Amino acid sequence: MPAWREVRVIRVRDGHRTNEDDRAATEEPLEIRLDGHPFVVTMRTPGDDCDLAVGFLLSEQVITGPDDLASVDQCRTPDGQLGNVVTVTLAGAASGRLAGVLEQRRHVTQTSACGLCGRQSIASLATVAPRIEATWTIASSILTGLPESLRR
Repeated sequence: MPAWREVRVIRVRDGHRTNEDDRAATEEPLEIRLDGHPFVVTMRTPGDDCDLAVGFLLSEQVITGPDDLASVDQCRTPDGQLGNVVTVTLAGAASGRLAGVLEQRRHVTQTSACGLCGRQSIASLATVAPRIEATWTIASSILTGLPESLRR
């Protein structure tokens, strides 16, 4: 998955509206598994996901160095693209600490974030909620005037 994607945008400059192509950073969840067990989900811009997972585990003191790693593998989608799951197989002393690590992992109950970080698996993100249908509109002059109103 690329780190950015093409998006169609509406630009308003000097009261004139144009449709243009632009780029937006891609943000996707990444599930990190330890020896096949879900450990955590974090948001990231895709790319270097295995390095991100190892760095995360080092910063969380799950591992202390390269000797604690037996393998680091990223799953692939059915069409062969890199997926959103990295499985880390622990080695050495880290392998012996796995049960304690899984028991002591972060459990986030409420934050000001989007609610994804700290989840244990991507599957836990699924929710059943009705689609919100909006029937109201807002004038473009109000939208384009908001930045100045905020500055005042």
